[in-house]
Amino acid sequence: MYTHVDYLTPMVQLGAAVVGLLVAVPLLVHVLLRWRRYRRDSRGLRTYQRRASLWTQAGVGAAALVLALVMVASGLVGLQRADEAMIANIHRAFPEVRSVESYSWTGADALVDLVMDDGRRYLGVRVSQQSSGEPQFDLNGPSDDADGDC
Repeated sequence: MYTHVDYLTPMVQLGAAVVGLLVAVPLLVHVLLRWRRYRRDSRGLRTYQRRASLWTQAGVGAAALVLALVMVASGLVGLQRADEAMIANIHRAFPEVRSVESYSWTGADALVDLVMDDGRRYLGVRVSQQSSGEPQFDLNGPSDDADGDC
């Protein structure tokens, strides 16, 4: 009935992307330094083995960089989909909610600003999610009506 909301997988992907960047950037910088040194060496020291080692190191660094970029993209798309799923679940569970104007995930729950069909606005409502995917929140907190006079 409710769309599955997964924030853990995108966060793990973003963490893996950071680790990938921490591997790729120093590796590629080291390849550039080694390449400059290789180009300055005399012809007798420019062996096939050294050049092959440079290309291997550059390939590993480039692969780590590409993998990190793919993980960043996948993580950001996953976070966007989780946000959309949570908002869709709020609309499905509470049809009287006209719109969700502000949305941020805090780790254990979400903070949202809700606008109801009758024009009432609820600011900073904490929305938690049950194991079934159903969102829960309490609207007994402070509200801001549409006229602007709290």
